[in-house]
Order: sequence, then structure tokens, then C-alpha cells
Amino acid sequence: MSVDEFKEKKLLGTLWRKSEPEVKDYACNTKAEEIAKWNIVKMLAKERGDYDEEVEYGIKIIKNILLKRGNAEWIKNSDPLTQLAIKAEEKVKIIDLSKEDK
Repeated sequence: MSVDEFKEKKLLGTLWRKSEPEVKDYACNTKAEEIAKWNIVKMLAKERGDYDEEVEYGIKIIKNILLKRGNAEWIKNSDPLTQLAIKAEEKVKIIDLSKEDK
């Protein structure tokens, strides 16, 4: 992938996330479909007028559990290099490939 293709994908992902903030919860998460279902339940409850603090709290708890489990499963199933990068992220120097050597 070229630097320009990478920048374009990053821009498109950023724009999508700004228009639909909940999509960040789906990325790299094996429970993405279940999380989406709870987002739909929340939306429908709001539309019907059934959404209150108790419903909000329950959905929040369920989504947090799914987020944590889905992220853990995704990491567990990812390749060793990805796992090492996640584990050592604060020790890794980020190199900006878009800058040309001078």
C-alpha cells in the first residue's frame, strides 16, 4: 500500500467515525455484531419513549462487557507481531512514512 493510499484510508475512516461515532466500537472486536444489536435496541427504545436511566445503565453495562470480551478475543486471535506491538506500544517509536528523507 502506498503512502497516499494509506492516507486516503485513514481519512475515510476518520470521516466515517465522525459521522457515526459508534463504529469505533466495532473495529477489531469479535463481538461487533452484538454491540451493533444493542445500539439498535437503544435507538428503538429512544424512538418508542421507553428509554430511561435504568435502560441506559443496563445497555451500557452489556456493551462494556461485549467491548472488553470482543477486544480480548480479537487480540488473542491476532498474529504474534500485532500482539507484541499492542503489549509494547509505549516503547515503540512511531516512524512517519509520509515524510521523505532529505
